[in-house]
Amino acid sequence: MNTSHTAMGGVMVSRPARFPCELAFRNRRRSAHHHAAHRGVAGVHFFLNVLSTFGQPLVAPLAAFIDAHVPGARAYLADPGIRWVIAVIVALLALYSSARSRPR
Repeated sequence: MNTSHTAMGGVMVSRPARFPCELAFRNRRRSAHHHAAHRGVAGVHFFLNVLSTFGQPLVAPLAAFIDAHVPGARAYLADPGIRWVIAVIVALLALYSSARSRPR
């Protein structure tokens, strides 16, 4: 027997499918939502990687400056993940400052 799920008072309960295509429609709708969410996450991931690529040239001098002034930060600055995050932040700050410096 094919079953489908409905929300009753916030609880999902199983009930028989009324129509043969009902179960397929619900699965297709769930699948479309899942794919749309995955595309959104992939887009954000791509955008952050582009920002990181543009921020990388500034990370080495910034890391050297931080290392000279905060010796305890050396272990953190050696981590590639931390450098990636710093590159994204530097790129966002550069975009923000360039947008703010334009005359109106």
